[in-house]
Amino acid sequence: MALAMLACVTMFAAVQLTPTTIITNPSNNYIVTNYNTNDATDPAHHISLTMTETGSLWMHNDITQFNPNLFDLKDIIDMNAGKYGAILENGYRVNGTGGSAIFLYTDVTDPAGTKTEDISTPGYFVGNFEEGTTLHFWITSLPEENEYGDSLEEIAAGVNEDLMARYNPDYDWVGNNIMDFKFRTANGGGELGSEDWMFVFATGDVIEGQRVFNGQPLPGTLATLLLFGGLLGGYKKMKKSKKA
Repeated sequence: MALAMLACVTMFAAVQLTPTTIITNPSNNYIVTNYNTNDATDPAHHISLTMTETGSLWMHNDITQFNPNLFDLKDIIDMNAGKYGAILENGYRVNGTGGSAIFLYTDVTDPAGTKTEDISTPGYFVGNFEEGTTLHFWITSLPEENEYGDSLEEIAAGVNEDLMARYNPDYDWVGNNIMDFKFRTANGGGELGSEDWMFVFATGDVIEGQRVFNGQPLPGTLATLLLFGGLLGGYKKMKKSKKA
């Protein structure tokens, strides 16, 4: 029974994608809200994303250079299953699955208008979200530091004591909001200083076989847990009555 419950709760854990899957010219169907300031030198205290269309949400590095060897986010932060994800407004934490795909942006032109090329980079699946859903995000550093940070809590305090600047008013070359959101250790090089790294979100079509989150409690999972709890309680009562 316990195994059946576990299977039901985790049945949405695998993304049916491989790193060779190509997502061409993904969109940025979300609005970013910063609850502190629009000054990039003053770290934000809260950042949220609100989906403007129903679809999948992904993380990858920002598109700001013509380089066939753009860094992979997994070399900077932990992009394995359960090591990054989203926090819904009701407090439910969505665990990223670690599923990846190659994001291809075609005919990208640099801000100076001097060059146009295609740019590709690995992206990591966060989850499917309904239009209008507001969420925050969370990440962890590579295993040797094992630090946690999210865009919901206060920066540089509490659970976010190892975080640095995490707001950037700019957009990358394909229109994604840049997240300047990093750790104080070797994974980040200093607030707005050398060795900075940043990432962006992009959206795509809903991934089949994955739950679509809308910020509300998960009825299927909750019902399963309640059912299991009721069955377990009934089993214990039956066992007691037999002993009596």
